[in-house]
Amino acid sequence: MKFLKRFLNRLFNSMTRQTQEDRLKEEVEEHIALQTEENLRAGLSPVEARRQAMLKFGGVEAMKHDYRAERGVQLLENLLGDLRTAGRSISRMPGLAAVIIISLAIGIGANATIFSWNFSQRACAELTAV
Repeated sequence: MKFLKRFLNRLFNSMTRQTQEDRLKEEVEEHIALQTEENLRAGLSPVEARRQAMLKFGGVEAMKHDYRAERGVQLLENLLGDLRTAGRSISRMPGLAAVIIISLAIGIGANATIFSWNFSQRACAELTAV
């Protein structure tokens, strides 16, 4: 049950990506601002206070990457990204798209025909054996 709840939560989070990106950016900036204020009260210059706050907070981009990986369904997001890339590539070359679609149609049709023919041959063989 815990797995299902976590999966649904991640699925929902991947759908509301933009609002969460904004919230993440605000939260990071707030943490850095609070640390900068604390460093200013300690007597550092504004530039040095900000630099020390950034050092104490750590790698912002690495933290954002980890948060994004935990937040969403990574497999689903990667699949959707790959499909978008494939769609853009195919839309640039409509001739190639036609060749791909025709090749898939022929391959799927041939497989369906062969397997149904094989199945009907077995069924006929079983009927004659009985």
